[in-house]
Amino acid sequence: MKRLLNKLAIFTIIFTFYIISTGSIRMFTILFGIIISALMAVALDRMLLARAIQLRDLTKIVYLLQYLVYFIYAAVKSHIEVARIILMDSGRLRPSIIAIPYTIESDYGLTLLALSITNTPGTLTLYVDKQSKILFIHWIETATLDAIEARKIISGKFEELAKKIFG
Repeated sequence: MKRLLNKLAIFTIIFTFYIISTGSIRMFTILFGIIISALMAVALDRMLLARAIQLRDLTKIVYLLQYLVYFIYAAVKSHIEVARIILMDSGRLRPSIIAIPYTIESDYGLTLLALSITNTPGTLTLYVDKQSKILFIHWIETATLDAIEARKIISGKFEELAKKIFG
């Protein structure tokens, strides 16, 4: 019974991803999503979560959902910007590799940050220097060479949410 909340949380996350990725809310899609999400929640419960979810963990789930909404927003915005660059301004690209600092302590948080940057069109995490806490990012349309400003633009909100989720 204690692990029922785990299964419910996993189910909710998988089902949300499923509905967002299919882009459909037809009856068949919803029923299929419920079945697949329920089966995966039961199968992955002990593999994904070592202990039962407690009430304090619900805030992290809220931050995770906030992250998902922000990631979708950032990805759509970046897709539009990259398409604009390719279609209209391809002759004036300003690519660069920029070193930006990070403050995340958790390996999971750092991984989420690096993957978020990489999966947002126009940026790519090339290297993570854990010793000096620097991310080396390839940026297709460089807006600034100042590391602090670039950090705000590229990773600011991602890092903030990753800290709240894994901090």
